[in-house]
Amino acid sequence: SAAAGTDVAMVTGTPSLEKLVRSVWAKRRHPIDVQTAVNPYSDHFPFNILGAPSLWLSRPTLTGGGYWTLHSTHDTTEHLSSTVLARTIDSTARLLDRIANTPRLPFDRGIEAGVASEVRRVARREFRHPWSLKSFDYTRQ
Repeated sequence: SAAAGTDVAMVTGTPSLEKLVRSVWAKRRHPIDVQTAVNPYSDHFPFNILGAPSLWLSRPTLTGGGYWTLHSTHDTTEHLSSTVLARTIDSTARLLDRIANTPRLPFDRGIEAGVASEVRRVARREFRHPWSLKSFDYTRQ
């Protein structure tokens, strides 16, 4: 994580998941920008299509969401801040601990209707996969 920038959580899920993220970062006194977002260019998007919520953590370093070092000669560890990286790892670990060590998920399981509608719209427009989503039966055990 670069010293410049702010942690960003892009949530494809429900307000309760967004609230959980805000709560964990707030308890750490760690600023974060939590956004509702749909991203077809992420590894978790196929799971969103099937109704599974997701959370994507990032740390853009420039206004407008830029990653100035990405895929350049500057994409090295010398442009990272170990202090910022440790803080982000710690906050993320606290979030994972809250989710993993509870008998019941601390957020609603699923994606709220409006966001799910956007997932479907974006999937039709942007997502390509050799399997037909209509023929994929995710309810089988």
